[in-house]
Amino acid sequence: MEPDKKKIIIIGGGAAAILGGLLVASLVFLKPKQPEPILPALPTRGEPTEVLAPLVTWEDPAGFSFDYPGNLDTNSHEEDKENYVHLELMDSEHAGGIIIWMKDTNYEKIEDWVRKETEAVNEQIFALTLGGHQAKKVVSADGRIVTAALDEEVIVLVELVPGPGYSSYSWQPIYDQIIASFKFIPLAVKETAPPVSAGGTSEIWEEEEVVE
Repeated sequence: MEPDKKKIIIIGGGAAAILGGLLVASLVFLKPKQPEPILPALPTRGEPTEVLAPLVTWEDPAGFSFDYPGNLDTNSHEEDKENYVHLELMDSEHAGGIIIWMKDTNYEKIEDWVRKETEAVNEQIFALTLGGHQAKKVVSADGRIVTAALDEEVIVLVELVPGPGYSSYSWQPIYDQIIASFKFIPLAVKETAPPVSAGGTSEIWEEEEVVE
């Protein structure tokens, strides 16, 4: 092969290598950039959130206590003379709320209440405890939840009332906090002394306080 032709082949090969490198580089630079993952937006006011306001403890003279967010409003419904307890927890900015009832009952087992007071359609029933007492939680299709437990001859109901049309504000974390912290408190026992007998002796009598 002649020297000039050999030089041409070498130069042509080098040029081809350079062009190939430029082509690869251009493909790298022209490759579409992968979209960055979109982070979920932080919840705005009114959306469900697990963050609760600082908790305070409600101690009811009827014999129970629980913890709840201190920013809620409470209404003891003193006008209700039929129930031992009719306590409502509300938020002025959001619909719905939580109601705690305590009333007389003839049910001997919580299963009797489930059979008589609940519907078999569109309801889910769960077993749990409320303040150490056997309880049942009934979840309705409309978002209403009722947890019921018996305390001797009294039934305690903790009811979640959802906002109309499934409001975006969730009462569920607050409800769960109340259920988890609920405690039954033995009623205070007061001592009364009967009149002193003729023999100059007296006895101390204990009477259990009756909730009216």
